[in-house]
Amino acid sequence: MACSIAGVATPFRLVCKTQAQGLGVRGHAKAGTTRFSRLATAYLRRNHLRLTLALHFVLPGEDTVHVLDILLTRVKALGVEVNCLLLDKGFAGSAVRASLTRHRYPALLACTIRGRSGGTRALCQGRRSYRTPPTFTGTPGQQFTAAVAVCRVFTTAKRTKRLKRRAAWLLFLLSPLALSPRSARPL
Repeated sequence: MACSIAGVATPFRLVCKTQAQGLGVRGHAKAGTTRFSRLATAYLRRNHLRLTLALHFVLPGEDTVHVLDILLTRVKALGVEVNCLLLDKGFAGSAVRASLTRHRYPALLACTIRGRSGGTRALCQGRRSYRTPPTFTGTPGQQFTAAVAVCRVFTTAKRTKRLKRRAAWLLFLLSPLALSPRSARPL
């Protein structure tokens, strides 16, 4: 069983202005608003079905490690054994990685592509998907090496025939998992 944890930003409109100032965060305009509420969910994936196990309304001052701990505590209280965590881009950071290593959770983290020519964008080269062990630097003095699955994917323009077919890149940080890029992407 794999347990996925995702962070979702949803637009909201509240009547009370003081409530809106305390609970929302600012972001890029979407659906006519720049104020958003953040909701983190933990769900179970089994037989291509999703079952939501826990929800947490993320307050502006909370960090991702605290949110992850809250969700995992709620999932454990339900008696669900976690075999692998699938975390989205909002949880990709050195603090979350250190917490997962400390608690010994195997995890697959989606990574953001950063940098113009260096950073994680430097991994997005070639014509095929591959695995590599780059060294990441977090806060000063903290470095870690982890396996990264660099996946080359294509747009769905071939199906719709509206746009020219293009290649795109996805990065996945494989905590202590031994997955190929082909098997990491569909998770």
